[in-house]
Amino acid sequence: MTKKQNKIIIIVRTIKPNGTKTANSFDKDLVKHQVRYLGLLENVRVRRAGFAFRQDLSKWIDRYKVLCPELWPNPPKSMTNKRAVEVLMKHMGVKEDEFRVGKTKVFIRKPQTLFKHEEAREAKFPWVAIKIQAQLRRFICQIRYRKMLAAFKIIQRYKRYKFHKYIRDVVTAFKDVKKDPDFGKKIKWPKPPAILSTFEKHGQRMQRCWRMRKLLEKMTPEDQLMIKRKIIAMGLFGHGKVIRKPWTIQRKFENNYFIQLPDTDPIKIAYINFEKKITSVAKDPCKTILFAAPCTKISRDGKPAKRVLIITDRRIFVVYEKSFKLTKPGRSHQDILKISVSNKKDGVLIFGTNGNGDIFVDLGEKYAEVASIAWDAFNKATSGKLGVTIAESVEFKSIKGEMKVTFQQSEKAKGNDASFVVRGGAIVVGYA
Repeated sequence: MTKKQNKIIIIVRTIKPNGTKTANSFDKDLVKHQVRYLGLLENVRVRRAGFAFRQDLSKWIDRYKVLCPELWPNPPKSMTNKRAVEVLMKHMGVKEDEFRVGKTKVFIRKPQTLFKHEEAREAKFPWVAIKIQAQLRRFICQIRYRKMLAAFKIIQRYKRYKFHKYIRDVVTAFKDVKKDPDFGKKIKWPKPPAILSTFEKHGQRMQRCWRMRKLLEKMTPEDQLMIKRKIIAMGLFGHGKVIRKPWTIQRKFENNYFIQLPDTDPIKIAYINFEKKITSVAKDPCKTILFAAPCTKISRDGKPAKRVLIITDRRIFVVYEKSFKLTKPGRSHQDILKISVSNKKDGVLIFGTNGNGDIFVDLGEKYAEVASIAWDAFNKATSGKLGVTIAESVEFKSIKGEMKVTFQQSEKAKGNDASFVVRGGAIVVGYA
Protein backbone atom coordinates (compact mmCIF):
# COMPACT_ATOMS: atom_id res chain seq x y z
CA MET A 1 0.00 0.00 0.00
CA THR A 2 2.86 2.35 0.71
CA LYS A 3 4.21 1.91 -2.83
CA LYS A 4 0.75 2.44 -4.29
CA GLN A 5 0.27 5.64 -2.29
CA ASN A 6 3.56 7.00 -3.65
CA LYS A 7 2.41 6.40 -7.23
CA ILE A 8 0.13 8.51 -9.44
CA ILE A 9 -3.10 6.52 -10.01
CA ILE A 10 -4.59 6.89 -13.48
CA ILE A 11 -8.04 5.33 -14.04
CA VAL A 12 -8.68 4.22 -17.62
CA ARG A 13 -12.28 3.57 -18.63
CA THR A 14 -12.68 1.14 -21.49
CA ILE A 15 -15.72 0.49 -23.66
CA LYS A 16 -16.33 -2.86 -25.40
CA PRO A 17 -17.49 -2.41 -29.01
CA ASN A 18 -19.23 -5.82 -29.08
CA GLY A 19 -19.87 -8.85 -26.94
CA THR A 20 -18.43 -11.47 -29.30
CA LYS A 21 -14.81 -10.29 -29.21
CA THR A 22 -14.64 -10.07 -33.02
CA ALA A 23 -12.82 -7.47 -35.04
CA ASN A 24 -14.55 -4.78 -37.11
CA SER A 25 -17.85 -5.23 -35.25
CA PHE A 26 -19.54 -2.29 -33.48
CA ASP A 27 -22.73 -2.81 -31.43
CA LYS A 28 -24.36 0.62 -30.99
CA ASP A 29 -26.82 -0.45 -28.31
CA LEU A 30 -24.06 -2.07 -26.24
CA VAL A 31 -21.82 1.04 -26.54
CA LYS A 32 -24.70 3.41 -25.58
CA HIS A 33 -25.47 1.25 -22.56
CA GLN A 34 -21.84 1.40 -21.34
CA VAL A 35 -21.57 5.18 -21.90
CA ARG A 36 -24.78 5.80 -19.92
CA TYR A 37 -23.69 3.35 -17.20
CA LEU A 38 -20.21 5.01 -16.79
CA GLY A 39 -21.66 8.55 -16.77
CA LEU A 40 -19.41 9.80 -19.55
CA LEU A 41 -22.09 11.99 -21.06
CA GLU A 42 -22.56 13.74 -17.72
CA ASN A 43 -18.77 14.41 -17.54
CA VAL A 44 -18.79 15.92 -21.01
CA ARG A 45 -21.76 18.10 -20.13
CA VAL A 46 -19.98 19.27 -16.95
CA ARG A 47 -16.80 20.07 -18.91
CA ARG A 48 -18.78 22.03 -21.49
CA ALA A 49 -20.70 23.94 -18.84
CA GLY A 50 -17.62 24.64 -16.61
CA PHE A 51 -13.79 24.61 -16.93
CA ALA A 52 -12.85 22.37 -19.80
CA PHE A 53 -9.01 22.73 -19.52
CA ARG A 54 -6.83 22.12 -16.50
CA GLN A 55 -3.04 22.26 -16.00
CA ASP A 56 -0.51 22.02 -13.13
CA LEU A 57 0.46 25.39 -11.73
CA SER A 58 4.22 24.82 -12.14
CA LYS A 59 3.85 23.68 -15.75
CA TRP A 60 1.59 26.65 -16.56
CA ILE A 61 4.12 29.08 -15.09
CA ASP A 62 7.10 27.47 -16.86
CA ARG A 63 5.29 27.64 -20.21
CA TYR A 64 3.84 31.16 -20.07
CA LYS A 65 6.10 33.10 -17.66
CA VAL A 66 7.79 34.72 -20.68
CA LEU A 67 4.57 36.73 -21.20
CA CYS A 68 4.84 38.60 -17.88
CA PRO A 69 7.83 40.84 -16.98
CA GLU A 70 7.28 40.16 -13.27
CA LEU A 71 7.81 36.43 -13.81
CA TRP A 72 10.62 36.52 -16.38
CA PRO A 73 13.13 34.96 -16.29
CA ASN A 74 12.06 33.44 -12.94
CA PRO A 75 9.35 34.38 -10.46
CA PRO A 76 10.51 35.86 -7.13
CA LYS A 77 11.32 33.23 -4.55
CA SER A 78 8.82 34.74 -2.13
CA MET A 79 5.96 34.38 -4.68
CA THR A 80 3.89 31.17 -4.58
CA ASN A 81 2.80 29.35 -7.72
CA LYS A 82 -0.83 30.29 -7.10
CA ARG A 83 0.07 33.98 -6.80
CA ALA A 84 2.28 33.76 -9.88
CA VAL A 85 -0.61 32.37 -11.97
CA GLU A 86 -2.92 35.15 -10.75
CA VAL A 87 -0.32 37.79 -11.70
CA LEU A 88 0.09 36.20 -15.14
CA MET A 89 -3.69 36.11 -15.78
CA LYS A 90 -4.06 39.72 -14.70
CA HIS A 91 -1.22 40.78 -16.98
CA MET A 92 -2.83 38.92 -19.94
CA GLY A 93 -6.21 40.56 -19.25
CA VAL A 94 -8.11 37.34 -18.47
CA LYS A 95 -11.33 37.95 -16.56
CA GLU A 96 -11.71 36.38 -13.13
CA ASP A 97 -14.75 34.27 -14.14
CA GLU A 98 -12.84 32.66 -17.01
CA PHE A 99 -10.35 30.79 -14.81
CA ARG A 100 -9.95 29.32 -11.37
CA VAL A 101 -6.79 28.56 -9.43
CA GLY A 102 -6.78 25.50 -7.22
CA LYS A 103 -4.17 24.15 -4.87
CA THR A 104 -2.13 22.44 -7.59
CA LYS A 105 -3.92 23.22 -10.87
CA VAL A 106 -5.35 26.05 -12.87
CA PHE A 107 -8.74 25.67 -14.60
CA ILE A 108 -9.60 27.46 -17.85
CA ARG A 109 -13.22 27.93 -18.95
CA LYS A 110 -12.82 28.90 -22.66
CA PRO A 111 -10.38 27.54 -25.25
CA GLN A 112 -9.93 31.08 -26.56
CA THR A 113 -8.05 31.90 -23.36
CA LEU A 114 -5.60 29.07 -24.04
CA PHE A 115 -5.28 30.09 -27.72
CA LYS A 116 -4.56 33.66 -26.65
CA HIS A 117 -1.72 32.48 -24.40
CA GLU A 118 -0.24 30.27 -27.12
CA GLU A 119 -0.32 33.03 -29.74
CA ALA A 120 1.27 35.51 -27.36
CA ARG A 121 3.93 32.94 -26.48
CA GLU A 122 4.81 32.32 -30.14
CA ALA A 123 4.98 36.08 -30.78
CA LYS A 124 7.42 36.38 -27.87
CA PHE A 125 9.89 33.82 -29.27
CA PRO A 126 11.98 36.35 -31.30
CA TRP A 127 12.36 38.54 -28.21
CA VAL A 128 13.41 35.51 -26.17
CA ALA A 129 15.93 34.54 -28.86
CA ILE A 130 17.41 38.05 -28.78
CA LYS A 131 17.68 37.88 -25.00
CA ILE A 132 19.40 34.51 -25.16
CA GLN A 133 21.82 35.80 -27.81
CA ALA A 134 22.52 38.90 -25.69
CA GLN A 135 23.24 36.79 -22.64
CA LEU A 136 25.46 34.48 -24.66
CA ARG A 137 27.36 37.39 -26.16
CA ARG A 138 27.65 38.93 -22.71
CA PHE A 139 29.06 35.68 -21.40
CA ILE A 140 31.56 35.46 -24.29
CA CYS A 141 32.59 39.11 -23.80
CA GLN A 142 33.05 38.54 -20.09
CA ILE A 143 35.35 35.60 -20.80
CA ARG A 144 37.35 37.69 -23.28
CA TYR A 145 37.49 40.59 -20.84
CA ARG A 146 38.73 38.35 -18.04
CA LYS A 147 41.42 36.96 -20.33
CA MET A 148 42.47 40.46 -21.42
CA LEU A 149 42.44 41.66 -17.81
CA ALA A 150 44.56 38.71 -16.75
CA ALA A 151 47.01 39.39 -19.60
CA PHE A 152 47.13 43.08 -18.68
CA LYS A 153 47.82 42.26 -15.04
CA ILE A 154 50.56 39.84 -16.04
CA ILE A 155 52.16 42.48 -18.29
CA GLN A 156 51.80 45.11 -15.57
CA ARG A 157 53.33 42.87 -12.94
CA TYR A 158 56.16 41.96 -15.31
CA LYS A 159 56.86 45.62 -16.09
CA ARG A 160 56.80 46.38 -12.39
CA TYR A 161 59.23 43.53 -11.79
CA LYS A 162 61.57 44.81 -14.53
CA PHE A 163 61.33 48.34 -13.15
CA HIS A 164 62.14 47.26 -9.59
CA LYS A 165 64.96 45.06 -10.83
CA TYR A 166 66.42 47.96 -12.83
CA ILE A 167 66.15 50.29 -9.83
CA ARG A 168 67.89 47.70 -7.65
CA ASP A 169 70.67 47.39 -10.24
CA VAL A 170 71.08 51.18 -10.33
CA VAL A 171 71.15 51.38 -6.53
CA THR A 172 73.74 48.60 -6.42
CA ALA A 173 75.88 50.28 -9.10
CA PHE A 174 75.87 53.65 -7.31
CA LYS A 175 75.97 52.28 -3.77
CA ASP A 176 79.29 53.89 -2.74
CA VAL A 177 79.24 56.77 -5.21
CA LYS A 178 79.73 59.37 -2.46
CA LYS A 179 83.11 57.82 -1.61
CA ASP A 180 84.22 57.90 -5.24
CA PRO A 181 86.62 60.83 -5.93
CA ASP A 182 84.91 61.37 -9.32
CA PHE A 183 81.42 60.84 -7.85
CA GLY A 184 80.49 58.08 -10.27
CA LYS A 185 81.88 59.52 -13.50
CA LYS A 186 83.22 56.15 -14.66
CA ILE A 187 80.32 54.04 -13.38
CA LYS A 188 78.42 52.40 -16.23
CA TRP A 189 74.65 52.54 -16.00
CA PRO A 190 72.81 49.18 -16.11
CA LYS A 191 71.01 48.49 -19.37
CA PRO A 192 67.35 49.44 -18.88
CA PRO A 193 64.33 47.71 -20.44
CA ALA A 194 62.97 49.40 -23.54
CA ILE A 195 60.10 51.03 -21.66
CA LEU A 196 62.53 52.74 -19.25
CA SER A 197 64.79 54.34 -21.87
CA THR A 198 63.34 57.79 -21.15
CA PHE A 199 63.65 57.19 -17.43
CA GLU A 200 67.33 56.32 -17.93
CA LYS A 201 67.97 59.65 -19.69
CA HIS A 202 66.33 61.58 -16.86
CA GLY A 203 68.20 59.52 -14.27
CA GLN A 204 71.54 60.15 -15.95
CA ARG A 205 70.76 63.85 -16.13
CA MET A 206 69.92 63.88 -12.42
CA GLN A 207 73.13 62.02 -11.65
CA ARG A 208 75.17 64.51 -13.69
CA CYS A 209 73.52 67.45 -11.89
CA TRP A 210 74.19 65.80 -8.52
CA ARG A 211 77.80 65.10 -9.47
CA MET A 212 78.26 68.69 -10.64
CA ARG A 213 76.83 70.01 -7.39
CA LYS A 214 79.17 67.78 -5.38
CA LEU A 215 82.17 68.91 -7.42
CA LEU A 216 81.18 72.54 -6.95
CA GLU A 217 80.91 72.03 -3.20
CA LYS A 218 84.56 70.98 -3.13
CA MET A 219 85.63 74.11 -5.04
CA THR A 220 86.49 77.51 -3.64
CA PRO A 221 84.02 80.39 -4.16
CA GLU A 222 86.38 81.84 -6.78
CA ASP A 223 86.41 78.60 -8.78
CA GLN A 224 82.62 78.31 -8.49
CA LEU A 225 82.25 81.80 -9.92
CA MET A 226 84.63 80.91 -12.74
CA ILE A 227 82.60 77.79 -13.59
CA LYS A 228 79.42 79.87 -13.64
CA ARG A 229 80.93 82.35 -16.08
CA LYS A 230 82.31 79.59 -18.27
CA ILE A 231 78.84 78.12 -18.49
CA ILE A 232 77.55 81.54 -19.56
CA ALA A 233 80.33 81.76 -22.16
CA MET A 234 79.48 78.31 -23.50
CA GLY A 235 75.87 79.42 -23.84
CA LEU A 236 76.89 82.56 -25.73
CA PHE A 237 79.64 81.18 -27.98
CA GLY A 238 79.46 77.38 -27.79
CA HIS A 239 77.68 74.75 -29.91
CA GLY A 240 79.33 75.86 -33.16
CA LYS A 241 78.18 79.48 -33.02
CA VAL A 242 81.71 80.81 -33.52
CA ILE A 243 84.97 79.35 -34.85
CA ARG A 244 87.18 79.81 -31.82
CA LYS A 245 90.41 78.40 -30.46
CA PRO A 246 90.12 75.84 -27.65
CA TRP A 247 91.79 78.09 -25.08
CA THR A 248 88.92 80.58 -25.19
CA ILE A 249 86.81 78.33 -22.95
CA GLN A 250 89.41 75.96 -21.50
CA ARG A 251 91.69 78.67 -20.16
CA LYS A 252 91.36 79.88 -16.58
CA PHE A 253 89.32 83.01 -16.02
CA GLU A 254 91.46 85.24 -13.78
CA ASN A 255 88.92 88.13 -13.62
CA ASN A 256 91.53 90.54 -12.24
CA TYR A 257 94.88 90.44 -14.01
CA PHE A 258 96.56 93.09 -11.80
CA ILE A 259 96.07 91.51 -8.43
CA GLN A 260 98.99 89.11 -8.98
CA LEU A 261 101.49 91.92 -9.60
CA PRO A 262 103.99 92.83 -6.85
CA ASP A 263 102.83 95.48 -4.41
CA THR A 264 105.68 97.76 -5.47
CA ASP A 265 104.75 97.62 -9.15
CA PRO A 266 103.69 101.12 -10.33
CA ILE A 267 100.86 99.65 -12.41
CA LYS A 268 99.41 97.86 -9.39
CA ILE A 269 99.73 101.01 -7.27
CA ALA A 270 97.89 102.98 -9.96
CA TYR A 271 95.24 100.28 -10.13
CA ILE A 272 94.71 100.34 -6.35
CA ASN A 273 94.34 104.13 -6.38
CA PHE A 274 91.81 103.88 -9.22
CA GLU A 275 89.86 101.25 -7.30
CA LYS A 276 89.70 103.51 -4.24
CA LYS A 277 88.58 106.39 -6.41
CA ILE A 278 85.62 104.64 -8.08
CA THR A 279 84.45 102.94 -4.87
CA SER A 280 84.54 106.09 -2.70
CA VAL A 281 82.80 108.63 -4.93
CA ALA A 282 79.76 110.21 -3.33
CA LYS A 283 77.47 109.76 -6.33
CA ASP A 284 76.74 106.22 -7.60
CA PRO A 285 79.85 104.44 -6.20
CA CYS A 286 80.95 101.03 -7.54
CA LYS A 287 81.06 98.25 -4.98
CA THR A 288 82.98 95.48 -6.74
CA ILE A 289 85.42 95.24 -9.63
CA LEU A 290 84.39 92.21 -11.68
CA PHE A 291 87.09 92.34 -14.36
CA ALA A 292 90.32 94.26 -14.92
CA ALA A 293 92.89 93.48 -17.64
CA PRO A 294 94.94 95.15 -20.39
CA CYS A 295 93.29 95.42 -23.79
CA THR A 296 93.64 97.15 -27.15
CA LYS A 297 91.17 99.94 -27.88
CA ILE A 298 90.45 100.73 -31.54
CA SER A 299 89.45 104.20 -32.68
CA ARG A 300 87.23 105.02 -35.68
CA ASP A 301 90.42 105.54 -37.70
CA GLY A 302 91.45 101.93 -37.07
CA LYS A 303 94.32 102.94 -34.81
CA PRO A 304 94.95 100.58 -31.87
CA ALA A 305 95.95 101.92 -28.47
CA LYS A 306 96.96 100.11 -25.29
CA ARG A 307 94.34 100.55 -22.62
CA VAL A 308 92.87 98.81 -19.55
CA LEU A 309 89.27 97.51 -19.53
CA ILE A 310 87.60 97.54 -16.12
CA ILE A 311 84.11 96.17 -15.50
CA THR A 312 82.41 96.85 -12.17
CA ASP A 313 79.00 95.97 -10.81
CA ARG A 314 77.66 99.32 -12.13
CA ARG A 315 79.89 100.61 -14.93
CA ILE A 316 82.40 99.78 -17.68
CA PHE A 317 85.63 101.83 -17.82
CA VAL A 318 88.41 102.12 -20.43
CA VAL A 319 91.48 103.80 -18.85
CA TYR A 320 95.09 104.43 -19.80
CA GLU A 321 97.40 101.49 -19.30
CA LYS A 322 99.92 102.94 -16.82
CA SER A 323 98.26 105.92 -15.19
CA PHE A 324 94.72 104.49 -15.11
CA LYS A 325 93.44 107.88 -16.20
CA LEU A 326 89.94 107.83 -17.71
CA THR A 327 89.76 108.43 -21.47
CA LYS A 328 85.97 108.77 -21.22
CA PRO A 329 83.47 108.59 -18.35
CA GLY A 330 82.46 105.11 -17.39
CA ARG A 331 79.46 103.65 -19.18
CA SER A 332 76.57 102.42 -17.05
CA HIS A 333 75.30 98.91 -17.69
CA GLN A 334 71.93 100.41 -18.57
CA ASP A 335 73.64 102.20 -21.49
CA ILE A 336 74.85 98.94 -23.05
CA LEU A 337 72.51 97.72 -25.79
CA LYS A 338 74.32 94.67 -27.11
CA ILE A 339 77.61 92.83 -27.53
CA SER A 340 78.87 92.22 -31.09
CA VAL A 341 81.52 89.64 -32.04
CA SER A 342 82.51 87.88 -35.23
CA ASN A 343 82.37 84.19 -35.97
CA LYS A 344 86.09 84.14 -36.85
CA LYS A 345 89.29 83.46 -34.89
CA ASP A 346 89.77 86.95 -33.46
CA GLY A 347 89.35 88.49 -30.02
CA VAL A 348 87.45 91.64 -31.00
CA LEU A 349 84.44 92.62 -28.92
CA ILE A 350 82.20 95.68 -29.42
CA PHE A 351 79.90 97.03 -26.72
CA GLY A 352 76.99 98.72 -28.48
CA THR A 353 75.73 101.73 -26.48
CA ASN A 354 72.83 104.16 -26.76
CA GLY A 355 75.06 107.23 -27.16
CA ASN A 356 78.62 108.71 -27.13
CA GLY A 357 79.95 105.91 -29.34
CA ASP A 358 80.52 102.20 -28.90
CA ILE A 359 83.38 100.55 -27.00
CA PHE A 360 85.59 98.74 -29.56
CA VAL A 361 88.29 96.60 -27.92
CA ASP A 362 90.53 93.67 -28.82
CA LEU A 363 90.80 91.28 -25.88
CA GLY A 364 92.53 88.34 -27.53
CA GLU A 365 91.92 85.18 -25.56
CA LYS A 366 89.93 87.06 -22.89
CA TYR A 367 86.94 87.91 -25.14
CA ALA A 368 84.73 85.06 -23.84
CA GLU A 369 85.57 85.88 -20.23
CA VAL A 370 84.70 89.56 -20.71
CA ALA A 371 81.48 88.77 -22.59
CA SER A 372 80.25 86.39 -19.85
CA ILE A 373 81.04 88.90 -17.07
CA ALA A 374 79.40 91.81 -18.93
CA TRP A 375 76.34 89.68 -19.79
CA ASP A 376 75.90 88.56 -16.17
CA ALA A 377 76.45 92.09 -14.76
CA PHE A 378 73.97 93.61 -17.24
CA ASN A 379 71.28 91.06 -16.36
CA LYS A 380 71.68 91.71 -12.63
CA ALA A 381 71.66 95.49 -13.06
CA THR A 382 68.67 95.69 -15.41
CA SER A 383 66.73 92.45 -14.69
CA GLY A 384 66.88 91.74 -18.44
CA LYS A 385 69.01 89.85 -20.94
CA LEU A 386 71.79 91.48 -22.91
CA GLY A 387 71.67 90.75 -26.63
CA VAL A 388 74.67 89.12 -28.34
CA THR A 389 75.25 89.50 -32.10
CA ILE A 390 77.48 86.97 -33.87
CA ALA A 391 78.11 87.65 -37.59
CA GLU A 392 80.80 87.77 -40.28
CA SER A 393 80.68 91.59 -40.17
CA VAL A 394 79.41 93.89 -37.41
CA GLU A 395 78.59 97.57 -37.00
CA PHE A 396 80.70 100.03 -35.01
CA LYS A 397 79.13 103.34 -34.03
CA SER A 398 81.44 106.24 -33.16
CA ILE A 399 80.65 109.85 -32.33
CA LYS A 400 81.05 110.81 -36.03
CA GLY A 401 78.94 108.00 -37.45
CA GLU A 402 78.65 104.28 -38.09
CA MET A 403 81.30 102.08 -39.71
CA LYS A 404 81.33 98.50 -40.85
CA VAL A 405 83.81 96.09 -39.29
CA THR A 406 84.89 93.10 -41.35
CA PHE A 407 87.20 90.21 -40.48
CA GLN A 408 89.73 88.33 -42.56
CA GLN A 409 92.90 86.30 -42.12
CA SER A 410 96.05 88.44 -42.36
CA GLU A 411 99.80 87.90 -42.23
CA LYS A 412 100.23 91.12 -40.23
CA ALA A 413 98.45 89.57 -37.27
CA LYS A 414 100.72 87.76 -34.84
CA GLY A 415 99.46 85.28 -32.30
CA ASN A 416 96.55 86.75 -30.37
CA ASP A 417 97.26 90.32 -31.54
CA ALA A 418 95.02 91.32 -34.44
CA SER A 419 95.79 93.92 -37.11
CA PHE A 420 93.50 96.83 -37.96
CA VAL A 421 93.24 98.71 -41.25
CA VAL A 422 90.70 101.22 -42.56
CA ARG A 423 89.80 100.28 -46.11
CA GLY A 424 86.92 101.67 -48.18
CA GLY A 425 85.23 103.32 -45.21
CA ALA A 426 85.32 100.07 -43.17
CA ILE A 427 87.62 98.74 -40.50
CA VAL A 428 89.24 95.46 -41.54
CA VAL A 429 90.34 93.24 -38.64
CA GLY A 430 93.05 90.74 -39.51
CA TYR A 431 93.61 87.60 -37.48
CA ALA A 432 96.30 84.92 -37.62
